[in-house]
Amino acid sequence: MKQGFEITRDLIRGTWGKPLFRGHSCRLDGLDTFCFFVGNDEHQGRLICQLLNHHPQILISGGSNSFRLLEKGLTEHQLYDLICRTRYGRRKSGSLRVIGDRRAGASAREIFSRPRSVDSVAEKITLAKKFIHAYRNPFDAIASSSLKGARPGGSVTRPRLEQEVRQYFERCTGVKLVHTNFGAQQLFLMNHDRLVADPVRTLTDLCAFFAVDCPESFLDEGRQAIRESDRKTRYAVPWDADLKALVRSRIREFFWLEPYQQEDF
Repeated sequence: MKQGFEITRDLIRGTWGKPLFRGHSCRLDGLDTFCFFVGNDEHQGRLICQLLNHHPQILISGGSNSFRLLEKGLTEHQLYDLICRTRYGRRKSGSLRVIGDRRAGASAREIFSRPRSVDSVAEKITLAKKFIHAYRNPFDAIASSSLKGARPGGSVTRPRLEQEVRQYFERCTGVKLVHTNFGAQQLFLMNHDRLVADPVRTLTDLCAFFAVDCPESFLDEGRQAIRESDRKTRYAVPWDADLKALVRSRIREFFWLEPYQQEDF
């Protein structure tokens, strides 16, 4: 137990650098599913995390990087207890069916750089394991990541954009490994455009994916939270013909991205 405490204290910090050790009132005896977010779009992942946490039987951590914690030695039950002590967890008081972690990019990078981390998760998590990949147009996702690293008022350099292209598809490879190792039925592919066009249908499908009820209050929260967003950041970075061609060629490797292969701008 001492080892688990040290790992948690060192690796999990709150917004202000304080360990997240506080009481919680979650009931864990009804848990049957652990959910990982794997993918690329941080903004979209954050939104889905917030939406799911409105469901009375679902708790998703804001960012525990469960793959790394389990590899470092945290036990399954220590991980659940940790998630319940986070900001979202302290708001829960009923019996949970689904618990999880939204560190999408981090989880995908762990899988890409250390494929054996998938085996570690499979061994340590005894609950059913399910995954969500929230994604949008690759050109917008890559551009948004590039802009995060730019100085205020500065422009994105071509080397920076090349780096983001490489990292984007590394994370996609992590998602593909999840699909291969755990199966298509355990991976929910959530497209941003479809979510905006019909949030109720998407959230209803999510509840079915987790085999939980879909209360009207949960759907109402979704309607209010999801707003159509243009967010076409692809126009804000210096794409050239070669980089566009590279992205289109890599898109062919990932079936969920195929609709974007002919994207032109």
